[in-house]
Parts: sequence; structure tokens; C-alpha cells
Amino acid sequence: MGDDFFEWLRLPEFTWFNLLIAVIILFVIYMLLKLARRLLLLWVADSEDIRYVLTAVMTTYEPVALILICTIFIFINPIFHSWIVLLSFIVGFSSIRNYIAGRLVYIDSKLSSGKRIKNKNTDGVIIRLGNLGLHLRTAEGIYYMTYLQLQRDGYVMVEDEDKGGFHQLELQPKSTENNHRNYIEELNDLLAMSPYLDSRRHPMLHQKEDSINVEFLLKKAIPLQDFVQLIEEWGYHCKVVQ
Repeated sequence: MGDDFFEWLRLPEFTWFNLLIAVIILFVIYMLLKLARRLLLLWVADSEDIRYVLTAVMTTYEPVALILICTIFIFINPIFHSWIVLLSFIVGFSSIRNYIAGRLVYIDSKLSSGKRIKNKNTDGVIIRLGNLGLHLRTAEGIYYMTYLQLQRDGYVMVEDEDKGGFHQLELQPKSTENNHRNYIEELNDLLAMSPYLDSRRHPMLHQKEDSINVEFLLKKAIPLQDFVQLIEEWGYHCKVVQ
């Protein structure tokens, strides 16, 4: 019985091949989850609850997969690899804290691109959520905030009455020095990269004598004023067409 007890205490044995197989399997699962999330969001684009659940699943999977990979790596050579992981943890402690804080923010809130947040330091619209922080479009420009800053300072989500839906704008270039400038092509390229527009409807542009009319569908949570501000930053005067 004593031998069985010590046999049970033996650490599992892993090789580099096992680590490679684990990385491949975890990566394939990750890509399948991303594909499933994208397809489900196309079918239920207006459901905030489903979007939140899918984001929580992806957010939880990433650190779990990383922990599993590190565990297998340690078991290949427990003494030497444990020191490598420990030193990596110490060197990257600040980034790791931000990463963990980001996972907690993802799970505990409904932050996403296009949402407006406000705290004592800034007020802006989220244009991208990264692994260590988020980028906000503010009146002063692009502002980067780490997730630790977000947790430390707190924030409120600002709701705007005029948001989402179908809109029309009349645009006029602020500068007319370049007569050969192709404004329609330029706007098409800029609109294609905008995170504010609903991808289910392609924006329509109509050239008039001295202006350009744009018809577009904003994402449900996007304030119209934020999109107008963005277009003005592109170099166009903007007027809402009723």
C-alpha cells in the first residue's frame, strides 16, 4: 500500500511533444470558439445578453489555456522550468496584473467598442479593447487607459438618447484646395474601417453638386453625435439630414 501511495504522489511526466500537441489543440479550440462567436453574433446581433455570455466564455478560456500550457511546460522539467516561469512572472508582473484586470473587467461589465464611458480623468467612446488596456476617442484625441487605471478610478457608462439606427448626413469638405481629390472613394475607405457602423448594411454615398450625402446604419449602442465628431475629424463639415 505504501508503494501505491508514493506512486500516486509522482508528478505526471510530459515531453515537448506533449506541449506542442496541447498548444495545437488549445489553439484549434480557440479558433472554433471565435468562429462560433462570430456566427452567433450575426444571428443575434441585437441581444446584449448573448453578446455578454459569448464574451465571458472567450475571456475565461484565454487565461485557462495559458495556465494549462504553463503547467505542462513546468512538468517537462519541474525545477528548471519553475524558475523560468517564476522569473517571467516577476519581470512581467505589471503587464500580468493589467491582463488579469482586463479579464475581470470583460466578465464583470458590458464594455464594448462604441460604448461611452466617463470618469474623473476622461470622457470618451471606446474604439478598441486591447489585452492590457482600452483606447478611447475623446474631444482631445485618442486616450489610452490601462485596466488597472479603469478599476482604480472607476467609471460610469453614459447613455445617449440619440443612438443607433438609420441616419443621413450631408458632408462638405473643409478644404477644397485639391480639385482632383476623390471624396467618394476616400469616404468609402474611411467608413469601411469605422467601428461605429452596423456591418449588415453597407453605407450609401451620393455625390451632389457641392456636397455628399451619406446614408448609414449605426450600431445599436452608438450615439450619433460621436459618429458626427469622427467625420468632422476626417476633414468634413457635417449636417444631419432630417
